[in-house]
Amino acid sequence: MHSESAPAFSTRLVLYLAAAICAGALLTLSMASPAPPAVAQDAPTPTYTLFPWAPTPVPVAPRGEDDIVNILLLGTDLRQTAGSFRTDTIIILSVNRTVQTVSMLSIPRDTWVWLPSWNWSKINTAYQQGEQMDWAGGGRAFLAYTLEYNFGIQIDFIASVDFAGFRAIIDTLGGVDVAVDCAVSGYKIKDWSLDESDEDNYDWVEVPIGVHLMDGDWALWYARWRYSTNDWERNRRQQQLLRAIWKQARQVDIIPRIPELWGEMMTYIDTDVKLSDALSFVPVALAMDDIAIESHFFGPDQLKFGTSSNGGSILIPRNYYAILEVVENFYSPPTRNTLVQARPRIEVINGTENPGWDRVAAERLAWEGLLAVYGKTPDKTDYPHTLIFDYTGQTKGSALGALQQALNVPDAHVTVEPDPNREVDYRIILGASYNSCTYSPGNPVPKEEE
Repeated sequence: MHSESAPAFSTRLVLYLAAAICAGALLTLSMASPAPPAVAQDAPTPTYTLFPWAPTPVPVAPRGEDDIVNILLLGTDLRQTAGSFRTDTIIILSVNRTVQTVSMLSIPRDTWVWLPSWNWSKINTAYQQGEQMDWAGGGRAFLAYTLEYNFGIQIDFIASVDFAGFRAIIDTLGGVDVAVDCAVSGYKIKDWSLDESDEDNYDWVEVPIGVHLMDGDWALWYARWRYSTNDWERNRRQQQLLRAIWKQARQVDIIPRIPELWGEMMTYIDTDVKLSDALSFVPVALAMDDIAIESHFFGPDQLKFGTSSNGGSILIPRNYYAILEVVENFYSPPTRNTLVQARPRIEVINGTENPGWDRVAAERLAWEGLLAVYGKTPDKTDYPHTLIFDYTGQTKGSALGALQQALNVPDAHVTVEPDPNREVDYRIILGASYNSCTYSPGNPVPKEEE
C-alpha cells in the first residue's frame, strides 16, 4: 500500500533521476594535450605515499556549443542513528538538451583523489570533509569542486538522497523492474530498521538472471552489495537501477506532473535544482529511448587497487591519459556512435524456458547502443545454444561483432543469410547456454565511432 504522499515521491524521482537521467550527454571534448597533474602514469607501488604533494588541477573540459547540464547524483549511507556518513554512490549525469541524450559516469567510492586545500583521500570522504572545513556551499560544493579539480568535469546541479529517501522513491513508483544480467547473491538484512551489526538479522539471498520487480529494500541492497563482486560491478548495478527508475517514471506518467508535485517531493531529496530547471529537462525525458542513454565508468584501465596508510583499500589513478579518454567519451553524445546512427533492426527471441531472458538480452544490447525488440513467441523452448542470424550479409558497419561480444556468441553459432526482403536485420534466438554476464565496466564492448 502506498501513502497519499506517493505522487510526491514519484515526482521527486522524476526530478532527481528522470529529469537528470532522462537527458543527455555532454558534447565532444577536445583536450589539447594538457600537462598531466602530479600523478604517476603507472605507479609501481600503490600506496598513498606516492602522492605527498598537491597535484596540478586538471584542465576544465570544454562544453562546446551544445546546451549541456551536468548533474551530480549522490547516494549517502546516512542513517538516523549515525552522525557521520559518506557518499558511496557518485554518478555524474550529463544532460544534452540540444541532441536530447544523457551520459552517466560513475566514480568508484574508493577512488584516491586530491581534496583541495587538504590532503589525499577517498572521493567518498569529500562531502563530510567539506562540511568540517566550512567550505562555501557546504560538503556538496566541496565534492563538486573536488571532481572538477581531479577530472576537469564542472558540476551545475547536485541532488543527494539517503537510504530512506531512496527506498521511498522506489516504493512510491510501485517498485522497478530490473533486468538482471549478472546473478547476484549475498547477505541481505531482513529489515533496515534492525541492528546492522547483528549477523542474526541477515538472510542469504540470490537474484538469478531474469527480470525482477524490486521494492525499495531490494533495490537498495542491489545497489549497495559488493562483497561477492567488486566496486565496478556495483557501479554498473547502480546505473542499471537509474535506467529502471527512468522507465518506471515514464510508464506511470509521472514526468508531466512535476509542477503539481514539486513542493512535496522536495521532502525526500536534497537538491539545488529549481522547478524551472527541472521543467527544462522534461522534453528530453519524454523524447529519449534506451539507446539515448549511455554509461561510462572508471575501471581497471584507469584505476588500480592500492592500500592507504591505515590499511584501507583504495583505487589509485593508473594512467592520467586513460582517464581523460573516458571523460572524452563521456562528453560525446550516444548519437555519435555509428551503430546508433545505423539503427539496425534486431529481434530477440527467448528459446528457453527461462522467463524474461529476451528482455534481459535486449536491455543488455541497449548498453551498447543497439535497440532490440523482444516478446515474440518462440517455435520451441529447448534451444541448447544462442544463435544469431545475420540477414544483412554486410561486413563494413556491421553490428554482428558487437552482438556476438555482448551476448557471448561464437562464430560457430552465427548464420549469415543475406535477404533483401528481410523484416529484421538480425534475429537472435537465446539458448540454454546464454550467458548475459559479459559486461565489464573497465572494458566495455568497443563501439565503432565516426
